[in-house]
Amino acid sequence: MGRREGLNFIGGESPVSIAGCNISVRPNLPSLSRKMSEYDNFSTFVSVHHLNICMGWSKTKTFLINLENENKDKKIFAAIDFGTRYSRYACGFITKDELESNTEYISKLHWLTDKHEKEWLYKAPMSVLFRPDKTFHSFGYEANYYYRNNSGGIDFKDWYFFEQVQIKLDTHKDKLTQETIIGDSRKNGSYMKALDVFASIIHYLKYRLLNILNKGKNDEQQRYTNFDIHWVLTLPDISDLNTKIVMKDAATKAGISDDQLTFALKPDAVSLYCLEYLLSSETTQTDRKCFTALPQGFQFILYDQGEDTTDITVLEVTGKKELRKIYQAREEHLGGNLVNSEFLQFLSTLFSGPVVHEIFTKYPSDYSQILTTFENIHIPLGARDSTMLIIRIPDVWLQVFETLTGGTLQEVVPCTSYRGSIVINRDSLCITYRIYCRFFNNLTDSVVKVINGLVKNVKIPSVANINTLIAVGNFSKSNIIARSIRKKFRNVAVIVPKNAEIVVLKGAILCGFQPHSTVEK
Repeated sequence: MGRREGLNFIGGESPVSIAGCNISVRPNLPSLSRKMSEYDNFSTFVSVHHLNICMGWSKTKTFLINLENENKDKKIFAAIDFGTRYSRYACGFITKDELESNTEYISKLHWLTDKHEKEWLYKAPMSVLFRPDKTFHSFGYEANYYYRNNSGGIDFKDWYFFEQVQIKLDTHKDKLTQETIIGDSRKNGSYMKALDVFASIIHYLKYRLLNILNKGKNDEQQRYTNFDIHWVLTLPDISDLNTKIVMKDAATKAGISDDQLTFALKPDAVSLYCLEYLLSSETTQTDRKCFTALPQGFQFILYDQGEDTTDITVLEVTGKKELRKIYQAREEHLGGNLVNSEFLQFLSTLFSGPVVHEIFTKYPSDYSQILTTFENIHIPLGARDSTMLIIRIPDVWLQVFETLTGGTLQEVVPCTSYRGSIVINRDSLCITYRIYCRFFNNLTDSVVKVINGLVKNVKIPSVANINTLIAVGNFSKSNIIARSIRKKFRNVAVIVPKNAEIVVLKGAILCGFQPHSTVEK
């Protein structure tokens, strides 16, 4: 196990070469290089201009070090998680004492879907609009609405519009550097630097948060300022040095100083939150399973479903706020998008392939909107097979259908095999819960197969005795996956935390409050 002594850096000037970078620090070690040789796969990120360090070792503990003030004087903690299709955003309003007793004090900052919707969501699409001079105009649903509706009749030819920004931060093939560029979604040859795009998004999120925090506060003494906030940016666990530098530079450009910024590895953020959650009162209320204490050696399985991948990790408690990873597997192409693909196949059958292709090509915003509505569909408690679920259909879907087929969807549905299972009511698609569950079949079958293989893995015999599994991430709230796991593994308590889809954000905020919490590799 890696050791933590000797890692408390103090200010000063002493040029040291770390991971190929010339960095000015003065360690309180006789020989920093000799100490570092004890660890393998060492990766580090140190700002040349500021003393803010994030370190990690593959066979020891991952932890964060903030040399300025260890975040003790910050009033607000906020986290940003950049996904492939969405950015997610949450904010914490608690003191350190409150956090230690109840993680549910962490609040969520919701997103309004667009100017016509009344539904509130936890995430915003990665869409951003820039003026011809490359100055920021809008982000998320607002950018989509402004560009797609264009009520002002603006000529957007020289503007920059990036929809579903997908910088793969977690792949070795597509490395993020200061010179990485993002092409305009219209494929018109326009592009901007990824650094500038991310900086603009972070800057927007920062001021959006401040505006919400200060709403109704007329007294300057009560108003929050930028310096009251400590920010945590999540990163994939295999992010390289370049990725950290670019995201650090983007935050600096957005007006977030080094002493206001911490990076948190996504898997570790999720793991630490789940450790806190197991001990919280929320566990008793939602899952009827209460842990008054977790002894050293206690093990549990963490099921974290992302958009494109699913991580299944076996964790062991090694101390207070300390975990050790016993086993971790990443299942590619086994994420929430697999459910989306099944839903899109259903739409292709219902509307016809040409209609869906036309909308995907000419109306990408409306194409994405129906996916967003599907992902956030309301499932009533005690839903039965015949329970009707409502999915709002953007007007353009119905218009394109009528143009290409010459009929209306209301006229066609009764003549299909979906008769009785689907009802079209103006701009709403009503489907039975039974139809909805079918979209999960491939995913649930694959997940059960993976967990079954894990339980029977002779190389980690202790897994067979684990009786607790925590499910987080996309679609965890639907309970369909958890129900399938419970059915197959009856001796395992499957726990789904409240708002499981934003656990990574809650965990990131915990990392900001508790920078010395650790996850041993």
